[in-house]
Amino acid sequence: MTSAKIKSNPDPDLQYRQQTVKANNKTLITPIKAIDHSKLDSSVEVSRKVGGLNEFYSGLTRQKIYNHLQNVDSSLDYSLNSFRRKIRNLDSEMQLCFFEYKDEGFPDSKEIGFMGDQAYVYSDITPIPMLSDFKDRVSNISIKKDSKGKDVKEYSPSESKFNRFIKYLSDVIETIEQKNNKPIMGYIPNYRLFFKELIEFYVKKGINTFYFDANGSSPMSNQTTLHNLLRELSAQETLETSFVHMLNHNYGKPYKDNLIIAAKDILGFGLGIDSLGEKHMQLKLSKELAEKMKKNPDNRSRLFIKNSYGYIKTSDAKTIKEFYPNDSGVDIEHFLSKTKAPYSIQNSFNMEQLALEAIQLKNRIGESTPILPYVEKKKNIKDEDLKILKKFKVKDKK
Repeated sequence: MTSAKIKSNPDPDLQYRQQTVKANNKTLITPIKAIDHSKLDSSVEVSRKVGGLNEFYSGLTRQKIYNHLQNVDSSLDYSLNSFRRKIRNLDSEMQLCFFEYKDEGFPDSKEIGFMGDQAYVYSDITPIPMLSDFKDRVSNISIKKDSKGKDVKEYSPSESKFNRFIKYLSDVIETIEQKNNKPIMGYIPNYRLFFKELIEFYVKKGINTFYFDANGSSPMSNQTTLHNLLRELSAQETLETSFVHMLNHNYGKPYKDNLIIAAKDILGFGLGIDSLGEKHMQLKLSKELAEKMKKNPDNRSRLFIKNSYGYIKTSDAKTIKEFYPNDSGVDIEHFLSKTKAPYSIQNSFNMEQLALEAIQLKNRIGESTPILPYVEKKKNIKDEDLKILKKFKVKDKK
């Protein structure tokens, strides 16, 4: 089995849609926000309405994989079992276990077997492991000097290297298929040059669930890439029966003097994304910027406001009290008392509030209530982003 059973209920005007996804004797209804329990503070309670989809991520090197194969290391098994224990309703909530191969080149058969086994056991839909620095793996690279004399990479397409990537995908699918009674989730890197060939490959394999690696950028920054992806699914007449998860996306660009940042992540549901994951890429900061952030405590918490689709940057008690939502299970005292690290509480709060907003969207579509009037009332959506949502809709080729 490589495909899931999917039924779509689209919004009439925008790309938003409600889906019923059945896999491994479980049912998922979208739009939905995935929960990454490794980013939740275990002492902070979130709303019990949140749940249904859980996401685990781990970056793996060749050495780490071989250490596990030789029983020198068992940290990954511990993390995965801990992940499972934190899920409230293990028998009904779906799990997705994502691995990223972080060494150069492509994994060998033992590495593929290890990652495939782990992903299969701990997932209800088995994701194909992603590859770090994807563009470097499928391109010819030359080094040239810029105007300041610094070395810069120049990339040119390599069909042979892309074909090597396709062989990697085939090897992973073959490995999973040896034991498979679960759907397989296709890996879509943020590299649209070969989207047509990649989607054709997956469709021929019977795969209809996918995850898109946004590689640190927001859904709105990827609007043309996502449109291209949906267009290729439509060309294969599989758009209505395909499910797309997104991870490694950003929430939007912070502006130095703005108290409110326009939330771009939640708009992914209007660009063909059915479920939102988490950003697992490490933030690379210079020493100067890191020190500056430490001395600027008012910007440490960036909290999602679902009533306006903005992220507020503050740790001011009065400001937090003014906007704090009644439906949050996260006790406001965690923010006011400042006894916990703001980042850990922020993660719990934002995951919860994004998940609650996804439930609101799901219910509206399920009740056949058009989404456009609802999102038009979100005052922090920029006019240009609203125009994009209105023009974005892609339909299945019939």
